[in-house]
Amino acid sequence: MDWLDFDRILIISPTYESNYAQFKRLGVAQDDIFDPDDPAVVQKVVDIVNAERDDLLKYRQKLAMLKELKANIKNPYDLQENYGLFSEFIGLDGNWITPEHKWGGRKPKLAVFVDDAQSTAIFRNRQFLNLTTRSRHQGSMPGDEASIGISMIIGVQNYTATGGGLPKAVRGNATHMALWRTKNKDELNLISKGDGWRSRAREVHRSL
Repeated sequence: MDWLDFDRILIISPTYESNYAQFKRLGVAQDDIFDPDDPAVVQKVVDIVNAERDDLLKYRQKLAMLKELKANIKNPYDLQENYGLFSEFIGLDGNWITPEHKWGGRKPKLAVFVDDAQSTAIFRNRQFLNLTTRSRHQGSMPGDEASIGISMIIGVQNYTATGGGLPKAVRGNATHMALWRTKNKDELNLISKGDGWRSRAREVHRSL
């Protein structure tokens, strides 16, 4: 995740504090850490993506307003009578104030990392399954512009497990996979057969 240079990473994990030494380099905000057993966790993630979308659209709108003001009024001092209406765009010194956006006017690169969530409620949450299949459509933009989108990264100790294991809907929608050493031949056989995801996968890394 550090290599991929995300602008903002949301972590869903019950073990964030105990694994902080590994996470600290990511600079994750405390408000972006969530409990996988929280029934509202998926909606919180969706709300964050939509808020990032809204901030970008608001920034674009302000830029358009400023451009229009500059075109109609060459000198901001001429707006003294209506200063209250345009105070957001004119400083006390009479100069124009350019709107700011925390990502410099571009779409942010967002990610969700789910870790140590086996046997928690999130893998039984239908909203979470929908999020994994529609992640690139989150934060939809107006017109035909591409959505903000969000990358889903899920770390698990077992590829399959009874009772709270990694859902097949998640396995089947994976586009990339990193597989560390395992002696579970049944899981290896399942992975080698594809389990429905290989037709969509672009890259598979194995270290057996």
